[in-house]
Amino acid sequence: MLVVPPRMLTPAVIFLGVMSSLGTDAGYIVLLFVAAALYRAVGRSPLTDVAAVFAGIGGGFNANLLVTSLDPLLAGLTTSGAQTVDPSYAVAPPANWYFMIVSTLLITLVGWGVSSVFVERRLGRKPADEGGPAAVEEAELRAQRLTPKEWRGLAWAAGALALATGLTIACAVIPGWPLHDGRAPLEAIPGLARAADHFDRWVEGIVPLLFLLFLLPGLVYGAVTGSVRSARDAAGYMVESMRAMAPIIVLAFCAAQFIEYFKYSNLDKMLAYAGGSLLAESGLGPGPLLVLFIALTAMFNMFIGSMSAKYSMFAPIFVPMFMLVGLSPELTQCAYRIGDSVTNLITPLNPYVVIILVAMNRSAPRAGMGTLISMMLPYALVFAITWTGMLLVWTAIGVPLGPGGPLHYLPG
Repeated sequence: MLVVPPRMLTPAVIFLGVMSSLGTDAGYIVLLFVAAALYRAVGRSPLTDVAAVFAGIGGGFNANLLVTSLDPLLAGLTTSGAQTVDPSYAVAPPANWYFMIVSTLLITLVGWGVSSVFVERRLGRKPADEGGPAAVEEAELRAQRLTPKEWRGLAWAAGALALATGLTIACAVIPGWPLHDGRAPLEAIPGLARAADHFDRWVEGIVPLLFLLFLLPGLVYGAVTGSVRSARDAAGYMVESMRAMAPIIVLAFCAAQFIEYFKYSNLDKMLAYAGGSLLAESGLGPGPLLVLFIALTAMFNMFIGSMSAKYSMFAPIFVPMFMLVGLSPELTQCAYRIGDSVTNLITPLNPYVVIILVAMNRSAPRAGMGTLISMMLPYALVFAITWTGMLLVWTAIGVPLGPGGPLHYLPG
């Protein structure tokens, strides 16, 4: 962000907010405060930064240019729901990848437009103590510059990432190498026959590949900057990361019990077939069904903030229900991701609201929940309309959602 021209700062921070889902929720903790300092340094309203960054992090949480840890999590839950109807069905982790790449660009551009037209114009008229523009301070500019050691660390880490990525691609495309599909025919991997011919091996190994592609640059950066001097230091950082993951692991355990008991009771099949029959008789086309499902997800997100908790309840019901009317599990998952993201911006139950309010109070001490919701409501409404519209256009064109991501389900 330090090399971004001031007039491009808003789309840059929105884009970085969207991409921060690579580190799950780390964007809330780091990016809000870093970007606020940059906005102050160029004489713009810090509250505009909070709005723009939050729009990217929360509103674009399920979008990204890359496959993230969210994709295997959602694919696993979708697969469990789909197997109610088709026991051999499997959802590939990058099944929504193409759609999410375009979604990243959409959220960035639309968020930029909302910031420029609605948010920044209103906040630009406020005094500095209410979050308006303040005088530029040279000390803040100096504090933001990276040290030579940090520049070296970033350069070496980028080189390590490029090397690891190149090796991964080579393993996937060179015949005879470990991730190439030549060693295992597609039909040997249930549910992945819908994927492009060269996606089966690396799709199956996406979780350890993500782990290694994150681990290697981190270790190289730590070694160059001196923050990682031994295996004990590296293990300590990993333990700290797993400590932060503990609530998610507990939640996943409870969600797994819910899914299995739901299956054991046969309520999943009963609801799926009853709901599927109702939908088939209703005469609603795929478009209205998707719009209603996105709206329902967005409404529930106001009361249940956890993405995985909601989907662990929704997937066993809606995935098989929509399969019975011809909508693929991958398409249902994609629609869920839209509804889950757009109301992250206005729900008081977002667990990171406290951090956002702290970032706001640094420049506007009197700002509270009402200020936050009124500031973010334009983003939520415009994101919901444009993103849903994009999904409807996408399904009308008939483009796959990603590798192994069909739009329709045809019972075997």
